[in-house]
Amino acid sequence: MNTYASDSDSYDTVIVGAGIVGSALAAFLSEDEDSGRILLIDRSISQVFGSTAYAPGFLGQFNESPVLTRLAIESLGEYENFPDIFCRAGGLELARTKDGVRMLEERCEKARGAGLRATMLEKEEAEGVVPGFVSRESFTRALYFATDGVADPEKLCLAFRQKARERGVQMLEAEVEGLEIIEGVVRGVRTDGDRILKGQRVILATGIWTSLLTQSALDIHVPVVPVAHPYVYTPGKDRSPQTPFCRWPEDHVYARDHGDCYGIGSYDHSPMLVHSPGTTGSEPWTNADFAPVIEKAVKAKIAVDAELSKLTDLNSSAGLKKVNGVFSVTPDNLPLLGRVPGAKGLWLAAAIWITHAAGSARLLARVMRGREGDGEMARALDPARFADGNKKGLEALALRQYNDIYRSELAK
Repeated sequence: MNTYASDSDSYDTVIVGAGIVGSALAAFLSEDEDSGRILLIDRSISQVFGSTAYAPGFLGQFNESPVLTRLAIESLGEYENFPDIFCRAGGLELARTKDGVRMLEERCEKARGAGLRATMLEKEEAEGVVPGFVSRESFTRALYFATDGVADPEKLCLAFRQKARERGVQMLEAEVEGLEIIEGVVRGVRTDGDRILKGQRVILATGIWTSLLTQSALDIHVPVVPVAHPYVYTPGKDRSPQTPFCRWPEDHVYARDHGDCYGIGSYDHSPMLVHSPGTTGSEPWTNADFAPVIEKAVKAKIAVDAELSKLTDLNSSAGLKKVNGVFSVTPDNLPLLGRVPGAKGLWLAAAIWITHAAGSARLLARVMRGREGDGEMARALDPARFADGNKKGLEALALRQYNDIYRSELAK
């Protein structure tokens, strides 16, 4: 396997995990002339195999957690540097009941308070904004976020890797098997073949594999809980302009036109814990678990003459791409970002969506440089907030977040 790392095994900073968070962090840290030697490690550098590769690319900025809203706004600002990959196509939230509409109205008011362009649309006003695949019976009013966006997550990740490489970050394809921690101080990482890579500081941007990597090395449990999630793509179509992505919060359904196909996903099923994630950010698709969920979503939300309407029988539909993607949940639906308690020099950047990835990486880079002004944000995301919790209790709290993934526990 070809590697890009130099012969020396000693670095100022070692970043484990080259998904979008790790790759963006490598790019940001290497902006400083005095950043020293930075190494980015992943089992694949030329391709993207983690959760980033399976994300559908919805980038909605507003969250009832002000911290997540700010991270999303900053992330989309960073993504604008890649106009061929990212597009502010807009985002829609659709409601059909009085309670659902009331929730959208409250979200609209809060979003405006956060400085976002948010507009409530009557059904008649939504014509020309709501994509044609949406059933007009699935909503009575809509909340429109004009500056939300969509992106190709894999291309976005590779673009950040390229930025990092251009700024001198060294890269290595290897399997990280453990951490080297001596007397409470991180000394580096151990890769396959028992190779030791020394690092004055080590950052884990390891997503769904974080708990597996840390459970034997740390005295605390890191509650990054991997869960399975269904998303289905239609067969390819002629490329079309991007339209706003759509969410139906009442029913935990979302869909979008990807430009060259359509896609739909749903959280309307019991959380499915993935005990031992494999080598990619996906697990085998099982029709028994997921087909009824997607078929129900299609029948309720999709126009009968739309391409997506063909997904009402996933057992017989041909040419589909059925994805069981794996991503992480935490006990409060917020990322774990910052110093790891009990291990000097060890940092964590985990349970972070594409929507918040670049903003989180930028925030961590500022904190690591000792810059002031981010204290409140850093405290909200501090991994130490769960240091006193037990594994079973934290895991149960995290799984509870799955069905209401767009809200943080603090906002409920």
